[in-house]
This record gives sequence, C-alpha cells and structure tokens, in this order.
Amino acid sequence: MGLLHEIQNDAVDQASTTSSLLRKCLLLASRIESLLLEDWVRHELNGYPESEEVPDYRRLSMNFKGNFVASFGRQITNAPIPQHIVGKIAKRPNIGTYQFRGAVSTLDDRQGMSESGTLRVNYDNMAMFLHDKVFEDYQCLQFWGEISTMAALAIPDIVKTRVLDFTLKLAKTYPTAGDLVGMTTTDRGMKENLSQIFNTTINGQANLVGVADKSTISIVNEAGSVAELRKALLEAEIEPVDLGELERAVGEEKQVVAPGKFGPKVTAWIGKMAGKAASGAWGVGLTAGTKLVESALLRFYGFTP
Repeated sequence: MGLLHEIQNDAVDQASTTSSLLRKCLLLASRIESLLLEDWVRHELNGYPESEEVPDYRRLSMNFKGNFVASFGRQITNAPIPQHIVGKIAKRPNIGTYQFRGAVSTLDDRQGMSESGTLRVNYDNMAMFLHDKVFEDYQCLQFWGEISTMAALAIPDIVKTRVLDFTLKLAKTYPTAGDLVGMTTTDRGMKENLSQIFNTTINGQANLVGVADKSTISIVNEAGSVAELRKALLEAEIEPVDLGELERAVGEEKQVVAPGKFGPKVTAWIGKMAGKAASGAWGVGLTAGTKLVESALLRFYGFTP
C-alpha cells in the first residue's frame, strides 16, 4: 500500500487520531517537497504561534460572562456580557472570535470535553475595566469567554476531511506521489499544481491565476471609494476580516504624499498580507500578492499604477 492510500485510509478511520494522520502527512510533504503542506502540518501538530494567521476553521465564536459584586453583598453571577461592550472596552471589534492556536492533539479527549459543554477562556486581567460598565455600581470580580466544545471538537474532523480532499486530488494527477520512487517536483509547472491543490483543499481557497511573477491579476477600482476598494480585493480572495483592518487603516490615513508612500498602518497591513501570501494562507504568490494590493491602493489614493 502506497503512502497516499495509507493517509486516505487513516482519514476515514474514526479510530485513527488526527495527530498520527498528520505525521504521515509530514512524511508526504517531505517526499513531494511541499513547504506549504509541511508548514501547515507542523502548525497543526505543534500549535500556531502568535505571529501566524490561523486557518478559518480555528476561528471560533465566543460569548462572554462575568461575576459581579456590589455593596451589601449583592452579587450577579454568570451574567452574559454583550460582545459590543467588550469590544469597545478592549478596542477590538473582532474580540468575539477566538483563535484556537493549540496543537490538534489537545482536542483528542472528546468525551471529557463534550461533557463540559463549553471551553472557558480566562480574561480576569480585563475584569477591572468592566467596573460600572455592565451593571451600574457593580464591580467585576471574574470575566471569561466561553466557546462551544462542539465547535472546538470539529477541528480534528475538518483537518481529516481536508487531508482526505488533498490526497484524493493529488492522487488523480500524481498517482505515485509519496512513493519512494515516484514523482519529483523539479518541474515548475508541477510545483504550481501542488500549490493550487493545497490552496483549494487545505486552505479552502480558489487559487488566483498564475503564481508570483507570472500572475495575470488585474485590479480596477474607483479613486477614493472604500466600497470599490473592498469589492476589488474581495474578488482577489482577501478575507473580510483582513479587509476590515484595511478599511480602518485607510480611514485614518486618507492621503499619501507620493505613489507607494503609504502611511504606517496601511504599510503594516501590506506586510501582513505579504506574509500570508508567502506562507500560502492567501492563495496567490508573494510577488503577485504584493503587486495586487499595492495596485488597488494606488488607485484608491488617486494614482495610476
């Protein structure tokens, strides 16, 4: 049995752990020389550092609760706290989305987790900022977030499904992929195909036309129009959460002194997107991705790329 078939069998076997499946994927990544697959597998096995974007399936909805106390021993326990209040205080509009960064192996204890119903994320360091903000004359003693265990437990199954999808599509084009004497990736076209298969299955994104310096992406948007800028970049598969960050940045930095001389916040956003392109988290090559966002921004600021 070849390595691809082993991985496919483990992906559909309920008794097989996600961690053992991913270790075989690490071997596959080495044999087909795919850095995109290798990086993703290592992050799933070891956890995602703060410097890395987490995949969409690791962004979980979170609700907030707190315990409050007032004079004469009055208490309010397990009180729901609206997300917009927390977001305003923390100055993080997307605080209701929790990025699960832990190793996938931490989700193996399905029975223990499902019995609790929710995962609790401690935010006691923010409790003092909620004094009098939720209930008048009440101080917040404890503050935490709650995530549905069902949402967290779906992560290993999603990983298995995406691995299965990746290997099935890979096998259709390269049946000997992963074998000791099989395909090689010295051909540029083959590397492009592997990247596209990865981006459409593991990342869940359709790849843009071409890669790096051979991209044929075109961007057209109206100068000064945030709506047109957003539309243009949405068509380039940039995620809404990233677009929201850009909209806030251009809202604060409405002008540039010269073509390409963007403000610090817009420049930081461009750097973030370049990092996503380089890591494969955004389905376009690094060079093409950088040119794409710069072209759209130049048009927004009234310059011709």
